[in-house]
Amino acid sequence: YCKETGDLCTSTLNQRLALEFLRREEMPAQTDRVRAFYSDKARKMQAALATHFDGIARWTQPRGGLFLWVELLAAIDTLPLLHASVENDRVAFIPGAPFFVDGSGSNTLRLSFSNVSDENIELGLSRLSRRIREL
Repeated sequence: YCKETGDLCTSTLNQRLALEFLRREEMPAQTDRVRAFYSDKARKMQAALATHFDGIARWTQPRGGLFLWVELLAAIDTLPLLHASVENDRVAFIPGAPFFVDGSGSNTLRLSFSNVSDENIELGLSRLSRRIREL
């Protein structure tokens, strides 16, 4: 915390750039660009899930956000699956169980499409589905 600025030491340059961005009324156009970009990413991930996860999982059709929620149809614990997937396939995801207060959800996972290339969405889901089918 910075006593001088009353914040968590955000760069003055970044603050001034953000202010100028807002003064120029660029936010609506930028919001539209960002929304279109992530909407396209979400559609690509959903298409890859339809290709590779058909019959082994169901997933959300989000109207916003940066993640898709996947529920495996088999009783597969996604925590050991994560370890095998990262170690052998270089594919990561977030196991779902920590999101459940009642201890359930071990067969769920969260996928992020925000920082993954289109090629890696396809490749990663192909590898992950192969590993799930092996189980």
